[in-house]
Amino acid sequence: MTAASYWFERFCFLSFAAPCFYMALLKPGYYHHLTYWTMMVHTVYFTIDKSSPHSWAATWLLHGVSFCGAFAVLFAYAVICIFGSNYWGSWLVWENAIGAYAGTVQRPRPLYETLAQKLLEHAWPVVAILVDTALSRAELKRIYAGWRPKVALALGMGSYFAYATVWENCMAKGGTGGDTLTVYQQPAYLRTSQLLERYGGFDATWAEEHGLAEDLLFVIAQKVFATSSTVCCYLMFLTPLIGVGAKKAKRA
Repeated sequence: MTAASYWFERFCFLSFAAPCFYMALLKPGYYHHLTYWTMMVHTVYFTIDKSSPHSWAATWLLHGVSFCGAFAVLFAYAVICIFGSNYWGSWLVWENAIGAYAGTVQRPRPLYETLAQKLLEHAWPVVAILVDTALSRAELKRIYAGWRPKVALALGMGSYFAYATVWENCMAKGGTGGDTLTVYQQPAYLRTSQLLERYGGFDATWAEEHGLAEDLLFVIAQKVFATSSTVCCYLMFLTPLIGVGAKKAKRA
């Protein structure tokens, strides 16, 4: 492991640990969002010394979860960002509306403050995991040697999906009242009843009568987009590293 890789890991750990502890102590309401549960995964992942011969098991699990989590959160946020910003007229007004509804924002935040926070929460994890993957390329090739790319992808995505399911059942349902569209201040035309009425020809009360949640179609579409986009990024950035060591060994 190079010095650059080592110090970058330490820097990333601090960059995730600091906001996680800060929010947990002073603004615990943020932990009703998957974003901060995912940031806790990044915090733990960046404690791993990938140069150690004993780090393989932790890296197998946490590298994939951290990678998939970083991209999934970014893509899921992009969806609500597009619809929410368009509905509220601007990204800043929409972000402040979410905070006001959740009770995590007591005053309208200025642009620089909100932008810095959201870049840290959604953009920085992706940058960090990609730079880390590049700097630790040799260590990751060694750790993933002999793995099949599809198996590694299934482990990473499957583990993160299970982790997100735990969050959903432990925190999301006990957070601020309202469905996903309400919590994230999305337009009413994305509600299941309105979508079915507009595009399916169903009566406006059909969804309620059949027990369909108003955010059902939106959540499904959001998850499909985030998952498929994350898989594409995994195949693009990580697949070239997986199984490389084993292939070279066979050729030799």
